[in-house]
Amino acid sequence: MGDILKKYKQTEQYMELVKNKNYVGSNEAERKRNSVVALESFTTSDERVINFFEIISELEGKKEDLNSLIDMIEKKNSICITMSGLLKMETSLGIGR
Repeated sequence: MGDILKKYKQTEQYMELVKNKNYVGSNEAERKRNSVVALESFTTSDERVINFFEIISELEGKKEDLNSLIDMIEKKNSICITMSGLLKMETSLGIGR
């Protein structure tokens, strides 16, 4: 989970840098458009073209998947604790022998 959060934050930071660098134009609408276009088609140093919005979307999906898994594990853990307590209680009462 920490890895995904780290990548997410790094991507957001890169996005902010690219957005600010390309926030140029004669009016507000043009500046916003130039920023969005730069974020949608950023060329890396190794000549790959990436879309920051797609990367953020993928990372958010992975984050949601991991949060779902964590929730399931926590629920199963709670069930195990409950069952363990029940078994101890049955043993102390002599039930189930």
